Amino acid sequence: MLSSKLIPGVYVQDVYPVPEPQFITGVPVFLGVRPDTSEVLCNTPYRFRLWAEFEQQFYVSLGNRSYLPDTVRGFFENGGQLCYVLFLLDQDESTLQQALAELEAFDQVDLICAPDLWWGNPSLEQVTRMQQLILEHCDRMNDRFAILDAALLDSTNPNAATIAQLQQQYDRLLGNSGAMYAPWLKIMQGNGIRQIPPCGHIAGIYSKTDNLQGVFRTPANNQIDGIIDISYTLSAEEVIELANDRSSGNHGSINSILPLPGRGVRVWGGRTLSRMAEWRYISVRRLFLTIHRWIVLNLANFTFEPNDFRLQLLIERELTRYLESLLEQGALQGTTPAAAFYVRCNAETTSIEQQDAGRLIAQIGIAPTTPNEFIDIQLIHGETGVSLVYTSPP
Repeated sequence: MLSSKLIPGVYVQDVYPVPEPQFITGVPVFLGVRPDTSEVLCNTPYRFRLWAEFEQQFYVSLGNRSYLPDTVRGFFENGGQLCYVLFLLDQDESTLQQALAELEAFDQVDLICAPDLWWGNPSLEQVTRMQQLILEHCDRMNDRFAILDAALLDSTNPNAATIAQLQQQYDRLLGNSGAMYAPWLKIMQGNGIRQIPPCGHIAGIYSKTDNLQGVFRTPANNQIDGIIDISYTLSAEEVIELANDRSSGNHGSINSILPLPGRGVRVWGGRTLSRMAEWRYISVRRLFLTIHRWIVLNLANFTFEPNDFRLQLLIERELTRYLESLLEQGALQGTTPAAAFYVRCNAETTSIEQQDAGRLIAQIGIAPTTPNEFIDIQLIHGETGVSLVYTSPP
């Protein structure tokens, strides 16, 4: 039977727009050593959905001269679904700065891992300088989080001196958007055992937790798969010591990885490196980074709308709808919107002078599940886009 559209005439067919894929969280970019091949582009993110894809493309060329293969494999073994890999031409600060500058325009990731900072036995001072660059990048972007690796200690039995080395590393790192984990992991490699940084396996747990529970859940108390042991075991006292920030009221800490009898090796701890009380928890910090990502993605397109009361109503409505969805998921306190958040976008938040200058100001207050308080944000919408300012430091 011939199609009726072969008959001359005018036809109307409804074509529905394909929905945009919702942005996802728990997507890391791994920074690492460039493979021994001229075909690889540096500072260009490569996308992977399966370990087999990375293995087929880069495993042979990287061999044992990088931690990347084992950390990427650990990511997928622990529930990771999507990651990117960005190769560095060299292992120095200027090269890392160039790579981070390239990542500023790349909005597909919300985690950064850099296992190869430790490749080649660099000094603790050299590594912490580069880790600090990553933390500063994450804080500046305000939409991504760093998973950093503690130093590999020489001793299998940590003592006061080795614990002091980890604390020294922590003391050199300042930033709100990152967390550090210790110790390193042991995996089988051929007939031997290899020690690797934990960031890839931890990133997989972040991704799995985000997918199953939400970015607002702490990625802790999860068993780490794909390993045979850890490089050393911390005592209960040492775990507590690493979790205490001596200089700022027990806010930031180093998160421990522990073997628990009958429960495998697990992530123990869910704190950031931040010295600020409201950002001490990974779950809270990543929730606000995700909110920032959503706002930039969904409200930046309103830049060319007329700056009048209708735009104010539109932004207030969109923000309220999004925060209500977070409340329904359990990301915020309370059972009612009034207990969980507020949004104000009107003539009281934006003056006539600001409106004439092309700016629109919205005030937002959000109460995450912890701590038991509102965190206030000022949203500034203007000709150059959307920016957020936190207005209630502790």
